[in-house]
Amino acid sequence: MPATADWAYRPAGGAGETQVPAGSPWSGTALGAAARRLHHHGVLFPPQGAEVLLAAPDGAAVTYLDRAQAGGTLLVSTVDPLAHFGHTGAVEAARFLDLFLPWVTNTLLPHSSTWRPTSERVELACGGGRGRTGAALACLAVLDGVPPAEAVANVREHCHPRAVETP
Repeated sequence: MPATADWAYRPAGGAGETQVPAGSPWSGTALGAAARRLHHHGVLFPPQGAEVLLAAPDGAAVTYLDRAQAGGTLLVSTVDPLAHFGHTGAVEAARFLDLFLPWVTNTLLPHSSTWRPTSERVELACGGGRGRTGAALACLAVLDGVPPAEAVANVREHCHPRAVETP
């Protein structure tokens, strides 16, 4: 698995709206339609063989899936759908998240009886390591049956008091 993801920072919103490239598994899907107006923090330089799922208007990757070189499944993204809450894009961000979590479960972890993979390592991270990472951890706990308020409290207790971005 690569030690780092190669990326370049762009100011929030500096890249404009996101787009679903032709050939992306999200092309022509409800998930792809919901992903077209997401906030992102930069662009990625995916390794050879990676699938670009979502791109900036100039075609630079903002989300990619690497199954070839990662030694497992690696989903890398600079997308920050939580940044939309409280802004004009909140509806699109909520729709994206509603569709994204089932996509992760059904596409990335299809042989698992729960969200947990049986033989692959799962790693979650964001730029600061608290907000979006905490939100993803809390979402995974909810998928495993933990009540949402308890999931957020648990992540904040065990990871960081400011984990899980909220509006």
